Amino acid sequence: MKFVDYYKVLGVERDVSAEQLSKAYKKLARKYHPDINKSPGAEAKFKELNEAYEVLKDPEKRKRYDLLGENWKHGAPFEPPPGFDVRYQTGGGPGGFSDFFETFFGGRGGSRGGGGGASFGFDLGELFGGRRGGADPFAGGGGADVESTITIGLEESYRGSKTSIELSGDGKRRRYDVTIPRGLRDGEKIRLAGQGNGRGRQRGDLYLTVRIAPHPTFRVEGDDLLVTVPVAAWDAALGCRVPVPTLEGEVQMTLPPGQSSGQRLRLRGKGMPRRDGSQGDLFAELKVTVPKQLTREQEELFERLRRSAK
Repeated sequence: MKFVDYYKVLGVERDVSAEQLSKAYKKLARKYHPDINKSPGAEAKFKELNEAYEVLKDPEKRKRYDLLGENWKHGAPFEPPPGFDVRYQTGGGPGGFSDFFETFFGGRGGSRGGGGGASFGFDLGELFGGRRGGADPFAGGGGADVESTITIGLEESYRGSKTSIELSGDGKRRRYDVTIPRGLRDGEKIRLAGQGNGRGRQRGDLYLTVRIAPHPTFRVEGDDLLVTVPVAAWDAALGCRVPVPTLEGEVQMTLPPGQSSGQRLRLRGKGMPRRDGSQGDLFAELKVTVPKQLTREQEELFERLRRSAK
């Protein structure tokens, strides 16, 4: 087993402060996050960064790590000092950690405390602004994690909200207060630390996968919203002002002459909120309509139009 230099992994000096360490980690994690970086090796690098930060951000674990000695920088096999007993235990979570981490810090396959693999509990809220459910995304737990699914409305995702849910666990039904962050997307997770199964301080975490219910008016396309806007045939031909619904209320949009069904007009900044504070766009997709029942005058006008177009 070879030593892993966590300071080198994060690109920092051994006397780095906690604030500098956090900044260095977030910068690299944004760069290598698998949802952003699709290059080969990005996911492995991302796991390595998480492992390094899990150790160095914790004063006690960092002290234990530093006790191993400078010779480990050169890849010498690990032999703990006489009488040195590691009993640090982390909660269950994703695997893929180095042999050094597992043996020394009680990870999967090497823990003396009987725990599972190290749990980073990482979510995008830590990197891109805000925390979900008020939880520390790296807090561990010795109990069993619980996963469930909640469904919210598009307006709740757009504005952010608070809701209460009830789930059954440990033989009883429990109530949870959940904060929905503004701009949360379908399929993302909210983590409630220490709200899973277990007892006392040995409780796992609760992970809520969020599903956004279909909306009768809007469709979500990434950061953008799409809405169908009916337009009379003569308005599409001549141009006009048409009302367009948004999640903030109705707005008036100028329709240029000569439009056809299926064309999209953009309303900038009326889409879904992004984590950097900006917003996507709203696209009004035109649907040209004609009356099902024409008056005599309308029939004559359409006949004149048809003859003039030949």
